Amino acid sequence: MASPLLSGQLSADVHMVTVPLSSALFEYLGCMKSIPKANFPDGGIKWMADCSLECLKHAFLLWKKVPSEDITALLNCSAKILENQSVYFMLCKHDHSQWSYQFVDSLFQLIQSLLPEGQTLLIKTGHAPEASYVNTVESGTDCILQVHERICSLVHWLSDKHCLAVPHSILESLQSLVISLARLPALDSYARIPAILWLSSNAAGIGVESVPIVSCDDLRDEEILNDYVARVLLLGWRNRQQFEVTWVTLQGLLSPPEPLDELPAEETVEVHKVTCVALRAITTLLLQTTLLPTPGHPAVSRLYHVSRQKELPFLGSRAGKKLFALRSVIEGSQSVALSKYESPWPLFRSNAERPVHSHEYRCGQMNVTSLQVKIVTSDVKSEEQPEHDETDDIEIPVHLSQQTSQAVETVDVKSCLQLLLDLFGQWLDPSVSPRPPVMLVFEIVKSAVILSDVFEEFWHFQWLLEHCLRLAAVHLPEDEQIHQYLILGACKASAVLRNEPFAERVAKLALSGLSASQTATRVMTLNGILYILEAHAGADMRILLPSLADHVISLLLQAASGDVHISEEHQLVLWSTAFFLVEQYSGDLNLTDFSARVVKVALVSLSSGDVLPLSVYSAVIHCLERLMLSFSLSKSDREAVSSVALERYDSSSLSRSLPALGLLLTYLYTGRSADQASGIGQLENETLNDPGMEGQLAVLEHLTKILDRMHKAPPFEANIVARMLPALLEDFMPRHQIMTKVVGEFLSSQQPYPGLMADVMFKVFENLIRRKESDFVTEWVLLSLGSVVQRTPLAMAVWSLNCLFVCSSLNGPIRAQYPCLCERLGRFDDVDGEFLAVVVEEFYNNRGLLKHQRQSLVAVFRSAAADHEVYQHVVSLLT
Repeated sequence: MASPLLSGQLSADVHMVTVPLSSALFEYLGCMKSIPKANFPDGGIKWMADCSLECLKHAFLLWKKVPSEDITALLNCSAKILENQSVYFMLCKHDHSQWSYQFVDSLFQLIQSLLPEGQTLLIKTGHAPEASYVNTVESGTDCILQVHERICSLVHWLSDKHCLAVPHSILESLQSLVISLARLPALDSYARIPAILWLSSNAAGIGVESVPIVSCDDLRDEEILNDYVARVLLLGWRNRQQFEVTWVTLQGLLSPPEPLDELPAEETVEVHKVTCVALRAITTLLLQTTLLPTPGHPAVSRLYHVSRQKELPFLGSRAGKKLFALRSVIEGSQSVALSKYESPWPLFRSNAERPVHSHEYRCGQMNVTSLQVKIVTSDVKSEEQPEHDETDDIEIPVHLSQQTSQAVETVDVKSCLQLLLDLFGQWLDPSVSPRPPVMLVFEIVKSAVILSDVFEEFWHFQWLLEHCLRLAAVHLPEDEQIHQYLILGACKASAVLRNEPFAERVAKLALSGLSASQTATRVMTLNGILYILEAHAGADMRILLPSLADHVISLLLQAASGDVHISEEHQLVLWSTAFFLVEQYSGDLNLTDFSARVVKVALVSLSSGDVLPLSVYSAVIHCLERLMLSFSLSKSDREAVSSVALERYDSSSLSRSLPALGLLLTYLYTGRSADQASGIGQLENETLNDPGMEGQLAVLEHLTKILDRMHKAPPFEANIVARMLPALLEDFMPRHQIMTKVVGEFLSSQQPYPGLMADVMFKVFENLIRRKESDFVTEWVLLSLGSVVQRTPLAMAVWSLNCLFVCSSLNGPIRAQYPCLCERLGRFDDVDGEFLAVVVEEFYNNRGLLKHQRQSLVAVFRSAAADHEVYQHVVSLLT
């Protein structure tokens, strides 16, 4: 059956089906990661690839004709399918290469349509015909050459940052599609060739099977090298062989083509520039071995990150688990754009200085413990296998959750590190002549510090520590660009090794960094000190702690008062250091009021309105939550924190109110009233009458504020609160107060979200019925009827009555009608009246009502029957 897309036409009916289907497929593929051994059924892989291609074609034909959300859904689905391992492996097969060509053509046409008029995407090499590729897959060599041109052009479009002009909502999906296609074996070799080589005479005679050769001589041209490196790092590598080919190519650039002393000064500078670019590329290439879930595939993977923050024992308690569930609702909603490549939000575990959902390499990428475990494990293996060759392969880490079934080949990381460190040692040797220029020394030190996250031997860190301390002694402190990495490297290596002989030198070096003139050096120094703090290195601590505490609190006070401007990055690392000291070192600090001062400054900063950058605001709240969860706050500090959280929640915009709501929840579940949340069936008045549960009135005030916030909250936030309310109210309120609040809000004429309150009521009634308290629910239904029938207009009254009876029903088929009933809000016709009669009759006959209860029920409807026929019908059924 011919696709409607081939004619360039797309009916409205096809569009209405395709967009919802693409959204459903996207969610389905996302869920597959959490299902062990989930596979497509027979024939499902080809069908999924077809869907991906059709989504791509739909997006092209519908561009500017439908809402942007529909285009985003189509592209997200197409990209998600191509990221799937099974679909990717199928397209890798030679007999499916023509399918890949169709993908490239469709994607090329779509992106070309996004460009401004008159701007072309194609890099013409002169080896392919001008004719359009559409529907000409059978035409052979010419079309294949055209596909090669197009994939080269697409990668150039990405790597040269031309893609930034595309709407952000679809950019990530387009990037993923280009990279997924460019990594296919039929296209990969062509996609990696710099555009200038395609256009040069070196590319003459290119055919389907011939690829321009990238030689070291070509790459010594800085423009060609930059293009090559951008492509290589964008696409990553597919297997060990491709990694090694790239490694050898870049390694060849680290040695000059001829002795430097024989070259003119200008050429020497160019050689060093090329060496620096190659060194940065090699560093990133090695870091890509830590990508998860697929090493070497940056489009679908993220750098492995282990936070320094330890597990909080409280989260293992029943109250902690309940808090975690509610906080997950907030965090999940805050990150609707949560990357589809990473595990769920690391609640309460992320490093405070690390921006939320940051995927770039940053200081603190790996914690000290994980680095120590690696070198200890390596030492144990060496002792058990003394004859083991150092050049044996080192396996790439496998994703802890085993979300990928790809058989990842091993890469010899250890040998790569050995070669690099030997070369670095030769360059940094004091006796070497000529001495390397400052720019090369900077790249060497920076590379060594970054690569320390993949170090696997004890001597690797010893090498780093010794060279950093030696270079710090001979390089002038004024050369702060190098100095900041020397400080970071020395602190990191010292923390991993816990090296007492060098502790004093490292501590003094760190203190000199805190007083540096450049902000970048002070930031890097604090990041280095965080490694030492995490390791609890004794000698370093004795020297560092007093000065560090004074430095941090002084700058935070200045920032809070507005006396000085401190950059966002600097503020983040200052707060991270301050709170880590409070949580881990309060007993070691002679400044007994340090914790109180930090909390006070934090509350002043939070109260400053929108002056505080959002990332810093979120980080401070995150840190205060950890202090509550670790019970590091005094009672007075807890109350002060809850007051500020309540204020910020009640008066802030959505982006700031949700973090404040999370802090409020943490306050509630870590207080003495949290005993009520630790497992309990609710008993009438048990919470209020228990004299041991102090502050219960304050808790009730907080819950009331959360309910009141719904009246002015935007729909997105109101939906989040509605999802949490049933569990929250059940944990902290006696049942009669729960019913008063919920039913009262549901019937309030001032409630802007009656549908959401109906959802809350449905869940609250369900919980009570599950606990065998249906009689209590029945009493409240009868008490509420008089108010419900008096609601205006009639459509709202009937809808409210239907909701009340469905929510309280014990009949499964009737309760199953609730989703349909929600859709009837604001509508009224005969079907609503007939449904009301059914649910009232079922309630009257099957709830075991006493005589006076039946009389009361009939009386309520009889009093309203005079004005409304729908109630007359109900009365006639009951009498």
